[in-house]
Amino acid sequence: KAGEKAGEGSDDEDEELVPDWLSGRMECPGELEALIEERPFERWEVLASEGASAVCGSLKGLLRVVRREEDAPIAELPVPLAELLTPALHVVRLYVLRAEHLMPADASGTSDPYLRITLGDTTISTRERKISRVTDAEFYERFELRATLPGEAELRIEVMDHDLLDSDDLIGYTKVDLEDRVFSREWRELGDLKPLEWRPL
Repeated sequence: KAGEKAGEGSDDEDEELVPDWLSGRMECPGELEALIEERPFERWEVLASEGASAVCGSLKGLLRVVRREEDAPIAELPVPLAELLTPALHVVRLYVLRAEHLMPADASGTSDPYLRITLGDTTISTRERKISRVTDAEFYERFELRATLPGEAELRIEVMDHDLLDSDDLIGYTKVDLEDRVFSREWRELGDLKPLEWRPL
């Protein structure tokens, strides 16, 4: 549902209708991670073996070095320690509005895009609602998932190209680390009205 026209009742006919969901909401020109200055966790690469340069994984955590136990800077933790040590169930709501300038995957110079969302062992696909022959897709899809955090935190959003004869192709994807948001002071200070993001694929 579209909201009231901004400045309705005035003589300005150039004002555009503002959707209710966008009213009062900040819009990020890119990923929200670029605006969050302080990440709640540190990350370390895991090497395949001693002296090796090949990375086989990564670790995420917090490191504090203090002289005495009573000097431990608990106040500097991103959230209360009990939250970091006690996994809790969270509801994850994802709204995908549209995609622009998708790379063509078909000979026609267009694609037949749909969405595939993965979080842990859960995968949701909108393949049956694929959009035919476009480079800009109007998805307007809502997804609701469950995540236990701390825990499996990678939300993967894929744009797929639907094919009738061959296997479907991946057009592009983006990943969101949910722990970096849930346990971030800056994220919490944004309140309930989270920003609209434009994420590159």
